[in-house]
Amino acid sequence: MKLQYKRIHTLPPLAWLAYVNNGAATVLCGSSVECTDDFFVDGAWNGDFANGDFAKSDWFCGTGGRLTDYGIVFSTPSHVTSGLFAASLNEGMLVSNSLHFLCAYADYHFDPQYLNYEIDFNTVLFGIEKYKKEIYTLGKDGLPVDVRVYYYRNIEIDDENRVNISVKPKSAPFTVFADYYDRLCGAIGGMIRNAQDNRRSVWYEPVTTISRGYDAPCCAAIAKKFDCDTAVTFAPIGKYAEDCGVDVAKALGYSHIVERDANAYLQNTKLIEAEAVASGELGTDFQFSVFDDVFHNKLVFIGERGDKVWARKFDSCNDEYAFADFITGIGASERRLWVGYISVPMPLYGAGTWTSIQKLSQSEEMEPWTLHNRYDRPIPRRICEEAGVARELFGMEKHGAGISLRYDWGGRARSRMSETAAKSFSDYVRRHKKAHPAQMLSFFWKAKGIYLGRLGLHLPGEKSVLEKSQIANATEARYLFPWASEVIGDRYKKAIFDE
Repeated sequence: MKLQYKRIHTLPPLAWLAYVNNGAATVLCGSSVECTDDFFVDGAWNGDFANGDFAKSDWFCGTGGRLTDYGIVFSTPSHVTSGLFAASLNEGMLVSNSLHFLCAYADYHFDPQYLNYEIDFNTVLFGIEKYKKEIYTLGKDGLPVDVRVYYYRNIEIDDENRVNISVKPKSAPFTVFADYYDRLCGAIGGMIRNAQDNRRSVWYEPVTTISRGYDAPCCAAIAKKFDCDTAVTFAPIGKYAEDCGVDVAKALGYSHIVERDANAYLQNTKLIEAEAVASGELGTDFQFSVFDDVFHNKLVFIGERGDKVWARKFDSCNDEYAFADFITGIGASERRLWVGYISVPMPLYGAGTWTSIQKLSQSEEMEPWTLHNRYDRPIPRRICEEAGVARELFGMEKHGAGISLRYDWGGRARSRMSETAAKSFSDYVRRHKKAHPAQMLSFFWKAKGIYLGRLGLHLPGEKSVLEKSQIANATEARYLFPWASEVIGDRYKKAIFDE
């Protein structure tokens, strides 16, 4: 197998697509993808950069491909906030870290009348064995084509185009706090060294998010050990009035604290909303776009899934990356390629042995950092307090970051988008809208508990969070994903075919 590269500078910096056929892999990629004779990669891992052994690492944030004795192996991250996409084409196979790059290259498009796109993406919440493994698209002839999606997998293709799929390696169970802490710090430190290897064309400095909760402060405390000195937080406005992390960052010793209005994204004219919605998660990355200039060429530490993995007690704790949640965590999977950063969801390190982490959280050893209330996360509390953050300064009240358009109707969704994005979305709806009265009635019946809950009313036997994630929104919001896909797909087509 041979690697052949074509760098296209109008692509997103970290996007790549490989076409494998006849013993060769032709890779189209953006300007920040690292390309060597033996491998290419858009991320960093806990290991020596020169070896390119990210497929064997237990902590890899990013995606890439590496030559093997038998062909080439493509690797997803060691977590489930992004994955890889693949499809057969002619006699070969396409693999990409962007669904929309792959579809633009293959001339596939999304069906604006298909109701369940977000629902299909939401199945990643069911874990690495039970998610929906195909995404429905239409070929240039209008016939259905399924694009395969892979999470937590290595995909090996040999010289005869035979494919072998394997689950990525998991960490060994953790025993005591020192074991967990040392291995977590080792993984983060190793990743930072990898990201700053002098053989790279792009170096990545660490940046952390910060708040007054548990997860981001814990990330910040660990990152500080490795000379991270930039923390970003939302200004204390609106829903963030009590969640601004400036005081926590100062307690940890940060000197460069970036504080911005979460709603500043409403002034953008670049359709960043389409970049976010194109992931299949409707809107959760909008507000973080205010930090795009800070995130560019950075390792960005986020507290994704800390509310589950670090909770003292979570009833559906498991070792399969299944999270009973409202949000999938994939919101930045497409945007990060355009902004050019490596996302590091620190709580997901070792989450393949989540049961051992929860056991540790409940251990006698962690009792001094246990509050015995509904908002109780002894591991991050211990890490932050031992780093110098006063107990009352963080983790006292649960807040949430970001917004979601999941149950919005068209008008409400547009009101939470920039004027440019709202107009673009309206134009798309005008071109594609069709009446689906039966679907609308079904949606409002299934979602009645959600809307009543917003009014403070609760029905007996209310659906679980996971059940709610499978309610397809039949209002104009159904067009959000296909709209975003058209916007982003057109950008990829322009980059590919105007080169």
